[in-house]
Amino acid sequence: RRRRRADGAVATTTTITVEPSVVANIRIEALFTAFASLAGAAADILLTKMDLISFNLPSGVTTTEAAEKLALKLTPPCNASAGCTVAYQPPGSSGRRLQATVDRFLVTRQLGAASTGSLGAPTVDTSGLATSLGVSASLLGTVEASVLSIAAVVTTVGNANAGQTA
Repeated sequence: RRRRRADGAVATTTTITVEPSVVANIRIEALFTAFASLAGAAADILLTKMDLISFNLPSGVTTTEAAEKLALKLTPPCNASAGCTVAYQPPGSSGRRLQATVDRFLVTRQLGAASTGSLGAPTVDTSGLATSLGVSASLLGTVEASVLSIAAVVTTVGNANAGQTA
């Protein structure tokens, strides 16, 4: 997408989808370096990573409470100040169909140039999650985490007349 700015420069925004299995063992900073080498050092790069966490939601625990507690028990941690949110995914809201007894939570992370760590699935402190919810870990069943998607939005700014000859 191209857009002319007030100063006459043209901003070009490109969205690139990355296959999660290809970059699962790559560090965030390495992916940023690769995009910067392709787009130029002045490019603005933002990664959005979406993970799916599934487990049994115990009776008496609300989806809001579970999402809040789950955010605190993820590694890396998830909080709004770090550009991360956890939201309950109602059945049928994702292309993946899991057993009806399994509840799903979508973890969305905005990763910038200063972000570090792996692009693989986060880990969940299952016993810590259970304790914070006030239930036995066995009531959560198997807690699974997977990466759903990774997308990069790359914005470059150039002179509107670049490439034109006088």
